[in-house]
Amino acid sequence: MSGRWKVDRTLVHEPFASDVDVLLTADPSVWVITQGFRSTAQQDALFAQGRTTPGPIITRAKGGQSAHNFGLAVDVTLVTPRGDDWNYEGPDWQRLIAAIRAAPRLHPGADFGDFDHIEAVHWQQLKLL
Repeated sequence: MSGRWKVDRTLVHEPFASDVDVLLTADPSVWVITQGFRSTAQQDALFAQGRTTPGPIITRAKGGQSAHNFGLAVDVTLVTPRGDDWNYEGPDWQRLIAAIRAAPRLHPGADFGDFDHIEAVHWQQLKLL
């Protein structure tokens, strides 16, 4: 049904942002983009969480090692009338993951355990452009 951006879409690389828009707009559920571009400092702060600062570990990538640092990744959440839905085994999430896998320029974070993450295929090469 829709994909709403709660982050600055202009900081996300085109055509990746357009690919995400097409993907989420084609889906009947409501998806919200909650993370997009992150600076190296922001990524380092997230990496420190659960290691040298309080909180759970939420990333394996240091600054400069994440597709987010190059505007080539987003994180999404499913929004339902009951609130955010993080049941990754549910039909909405499974449908989205399958659609990401079918999209030629998108890769699902689900392939490495980061279910709410969508990144550009071959982002490591794209970041050099």
